[in-house]
Amino acid sequence: MAAVNSKGITICMTPAKAQTANDMTITAVADSAVVGTTAVLVTATPQPAVGDVVTFPVDLGFPNLNGKSFVVTKLTSTTGFELGQVTAGTGTLKAGSKASHYLDTELVCLCLNSLSINADTPGTVSVATYCDPTATLPASVVSAGTLSFGGYVDVSSKDYPALLAAVDDNKQRIIKIMLPSNGYIIAPVTISQITWDLPLDGAVGFAGTASLGSKPRHFW
Repeated sequence: MAAVNSKGITICMTPAKAQTANDMTITAVADSAVVGTTAVLVTATPQPAVGDVVTFPVDLGFPNLNGKSFVVTKLTSTTGFELGQVTAGTGTLKAGSKASHYLDTELVCLCLNSLSINADTPGTVSVATYCDPTATLPASVVSAGTLSFGGYVDVSSKDYPALLAAVDDNKQRIIKIMLPSNGYIIAPVTISQITWDLPLDGAVGFAGTASLGSKPRHFW
């Protein structure tokens, strides 16, 4: 296993609402027919571009795609596109399904100086009895974890106001982290707070925390 330098990582965030009319109607979903290839082929109108973020509805009809977000990795026809490193699983497409579609050009890229992803183990509630002292049930409130980040205050840049807006509206965003030669990490997040560091002499910085809507996933 070889190490890869982190230089060149880009971290981008979807806006709270797409700026263009971008709901796409899904007309077909299938796993790639190429032997040895792990990919999902989707047909939809309008067709997205490579790099766009697509979020499927929770009732699409395919367990591996329901409610999840992906980055378009390849165009396969005038209406088709590919999602790499995932399979659709057994299912039936729900007629009239629409996916949210964020153009790559709509994403706000964040000039951060730190980012860490902290996954949580789902909690449990004890239902122990004398017969079974170790019995538990899954907790009704389950957290996927948190994302911590930091940067420098610059009100003239697009990213800092966008982060403040995310705290104010408390709406979920999709974070897309592009890794040099290693695909991307994607996760839904809700930014809960931003705090500031005001040194006597030095750059004014900020730190933030976001809750993960689901487990981050790495594709390539």
